[in-house]
Amino acid sequence: MSGVVLTEKKQVSIAMNVDSAMDKVVDDHAYDAIIATNRDGKILRVNEVAVKEFGYENKSDLIGVHLALLMHGARDHPDYLLDSHGKQRVIVITRKDGTEMQCIVATRNIKGTPMVASYIRNLHPVKSSIVEVNSKED
Repeated sequence: MSGVVLTEKKQVSIAMNVDSAMDKVVDDHAYDAIIATNRDGKILRVNEVAVKEFGYENKSDLIGVHLALLMHGARDHPDYLLDSHGKQRVIVITRKDGTEMQCIVATRNIKGTPMVASYIRNLHPVKSSIVEVNSKED
C-alpha cells in the first residue's frame, strides 16, 4: 500500500511542477502572444495577448483545441511543435473571424516538461513601424 501512495504522491508532484513551469512561461504581461501545447498540439495554456490578438473572447475558447485552429500546418507538420532553438519562422495565423495575419513564431520546450511554448508576434505593427521610419527619412 505504501508503494501505491508514494507513486501517487510522485505523480501529483510531477503534475504540480508541470503546471508551475507552464504558469511561469505563459505570462499575461508579455508583449507577445504565448501558447503552451503538448507535443500533439493540444493547447493547454494561452496568455491574454493571444486571446486578444487572435480575436477570441477568453482563454477557455482556445484551451483544449488543437493548435491547427490557428496554424493550419500544425497538424500536418509536427515540426511546428518542436523547439526551434531560437530560430524564428514567419507563418500565417488565422483569427477567429477567419482573417489571416503574418506572424513571427519561435518555439521552445518548457524546461522540465513535455510541453512546448510558442511565442507569436504579429508582423503588421512591425511592418507599419518600418514604413513610418522609412517615410520620415525621405
